[in-house]
Amino acid sequence: MENENSKDPNALQILWSMLASFVGVQNKRNFERDNAYIEKKGIKPYIFMGIFLVIVFHLTIFTIVKLVIP
Repeated sequence: MENENSKDPNALQILWSMLASFVGVQNKRNFERDNAYIEKKGIKPYIFMGIFLVIVFHLTIFTIVKLVIP
């Protein structure tokens, strides 16, 4: 298990971690991996991914509302 935690997460793993945090669920292994990465490299990738996901969420809601309300 120590080997898995020492690997840095890739962009897809960061995306899934951010999606899990949006929903409010995260397993312990991924939380520990993310925490170790943040302590080692910093939080910037998670901030950028969070901003990206918020923009995508807002655009999705805006598009749905525009389609429903003419």
